[in-house]
Amino acid sequence: MTDTFAAPQDLKVLLTQLGPILGQAAGAAAAGDFTTAYDTFMGAVCGPEHQRMLVDVRGHDGLARAQRQSPFFFADEMMTIAQ
Repeated sequence: MTDTFAAPQDLKVLLTQLGPILGQAAGAAAAGDFTTAYDTFMGAVCGPEHQRMLVDVRGHDGLARAQRQSPFFFADEMMTIAQ
């Protein structure tokens, strides 16, 4: 998955640090808990302040919409990346 997009020197860090978090997000999505999946994934990729920043830019409705629409990412897009 990440080896296609990452620089070779970054692979070890990505796989050891991001890999388990992506597994947690995928597990939450598989269990139907898309809010946790979204927050776990976005926290890893965008940092711990991702919710606050999204609310600052798009408001609370924007955050709720992103969480609500995240099942498509986990069901379709994430699976495509993993191949």
